[in-house]
Amino acid sequence: MKRSWIALVLLLLVTLSAGFGLGIVYDRHHVRVRVLPAINLAHLTHRLQHQLELDSAQSAQVAVILARRQIAIDSLWGTLRPQVRGALDTTLIELIAVLRDDQKEKLRGFIAEMHPGVLHHLPNP
Repeated sequence: MKRSWIALVLLLLVTLSAGFGLGIVYDRHHVRVRVLPAINLAHLTHRLQHQLELDSAQSAQVAVILARRQIAIDSLWGTLRPQVRGALDTTLIELIAVLRDDQKEKLRGFIAEMHPGVLHHLPNP
């Protein structure tokens, strides 16, 4: 009896440890995928070049400026992201609370289209 009890406790510990480890791996992957979609600087530079009709010298300068400033922006965003995310989540929760079910679905569709992954942790209607 004692041997089976020890085996059961070990199995429980292994199961809990595996679940904990998988949770950490999932969270790190999910956060990395959701939070770190870096701006495509080449696309942004091309778009600015097209919309502002930049000449080649201006395009080169814009590319250098964007690349240099992106490091500071990424660092700042990493610091501010939790507060911004919390404020946005609270706003969405308050909005969802005052909407009818059909409106909630429309809002969820709109947000899912504009910002995929934002709604995964908010309460369902």
